[in-house]
Amino acid sequence: MACTHPLFLLVKWILQVTNKMHLSNQLSIGLTGLMGSGKSEAAHYFKRAGYPVLFMDEIGHTCLQEPNNIKTLKNYFGPKILDDHNNINRKKLSQLVFNNPKKLHKLNAFLHPKMNQKAKDWIKQHFITGDQLVFIEAAILFEMQMNKFLDYTVLIKAKEKELINRIMKRDHKSINEIKQILETQKMNENQVDYVIVNDDTLKVFYQKCDQLLKQLLQEITVEK
Repeated sequence: MACTHPLFLLVKWILQVTNKMHLSNQLSIGLTGLMGSGKSEAAHYFKRAGYPVLFMDEIGHTCLQEPNNIKTLKNYFGPKILDDHNNINRKKLSQLVFNNPKKLHKLNAFLHPKMNQKAKDWIKQHFITGDQLVFIEAAILFEMQMNKFLDYTVLIKAKEKELINRIMKRDHKSINEIKQILETQKMNENQVDYVIVNDDTLKVFYQKCDQLLKQLLQEITVEK
């Protein structure tokens, strides 16, 4: 059921098309992976290639700035999550829920449906205007159940040692902090449709992204 291309590991599974948002010649692609894996680098590559890309982290920020959501979250977690301007202080909110599964579940149960709806609206708008291929970058794509409305999902992966080194250089976090975050993002590789292994130079990584892009465009052409 799987095949291996010399440029990247490709895993493609049978999909249920129910609730998917594409027409016969339009595809929505979810990019996911652990922190430091290169998923954002892949997203920016596809954006530079001319394709619409949505970053779910930015959508989360937008949701946290909306007055009705601020009011609800203040009622959930108290005024301590607000800054001096009565806006959500993301750092305080994160610290409050990160090690409290009950509070984290409550936050996610409130925010994720709102974020998903914005993603669905974004996809729909781009399909209406004629875009055939769109990408969404999301760290916790499966936890948010975005796979239920995306056509394909792509996992960007790298060895844990590489992830830790990249994150330490970029974010200056401790090894323990990084491992704790990575543990919350782990997923089953068998859930995804494609896997790109980011274990070489940036040039090689871009080649793998380009190979995936050609595969997706070929599928759109066939579907026409």
